[in-house]
Amino acid sequence: MSLFYTFENRLVLHGLLKTTTGLRIGAGRSLQPTGTDLPVLRDALGRPFVPGSSFKGVLRSCIEALLRSLAREGQQNRWACNPLEDAERCITPEQIGTKKLGLRGQQDADLKLTAWVTDNTCMACHLFGSPWLASHVQIRDWLVDETFWLGQFQERDGVAIDRDTETASAQKLYSYEVVPAGTAFEGVIVVENGARWQLGLLMAGLNEFERGSLTLGGASSRGLGGVQLAWDWSRSRYVASEQLLDYLEDPESAGQSPADLRDDWKRAMWSKLTEMLSAHNDSNETGGV
Repeated sequence: MSLFYTFENRLVLHGLLKTTTGLRIGAGRSLQPTGTDLPVLRDALGRPFVPGSSFKGVLRSCIEALLRSLAREGQQNRWACNPLEDAERCITPEQIGTKKLGLRGQQDADLKLTAWVTDNTCMACHLFGSPWLASHVQIRDWLVDETFWLGQFQERDGVAIDRDTETASAQKLYSYEVVPAGTAFEGVIVVENGARWQLGLLMAGLNEFERGSLTLGGASSRGLGGVQLAWDWSRSRYVASEQLLDYLEDPESAGQSPADLRDDWKRAMWSKLTEMLSAHNDSNETGGV
């Protein structure tokens, strides 16, 4: 059971996210009398950025899809539940309420509740968190790298299509803003007290960004949102508990490069997934007893 009141390990990943196509993360409809109808999200200095929540949402969805594809019939909630629907969560609000009532007044009730939540939480929520369990993963906003940023946006036109005539609707022309291809954003991902299998699962999802298989933002069906992730291994570090004194003395050089540990984390993930599948098969053979 990985808790957060002690330092077990910390993974810090520094990355560069480069747009391979135009990127559009919208800020809603513009209230300005001039300019584009649909501007992109900007920081206080007028520069584009990629919210950490947007990146984390796509990453989590990717990992959930991978887990659900491996899950056997009737076991999806043990692998990756649906966190957007109360009834489809690995632990529902009703279940947590009932469990709290049952433990009320018992000795070590909080530890027992924590153990129960840990045992009944799906693999995706173990990594990314749920209403009852803190996330191991923190993803900060991706800020534009001014080396690649020329201070320019692209403006494109769109038009609504009439479904009956299959032609452009009258007076439905609009403009929208995109960040040009080739723009790069710097970001940091921090993982606190992650188990080796969890780190392997995280890297499996991040691999899809490295391959350029995932998109960010809106209008991806129009070809927008293409990104590719590259790591700065020289600045990325993994620090275990036995390296804590070194970390306190010099956080920049303590620990190991994650590049040297990725294969080990991948093997740990593979062992965990194999164990989950074997447990399901054994349960079926014994009739679920």
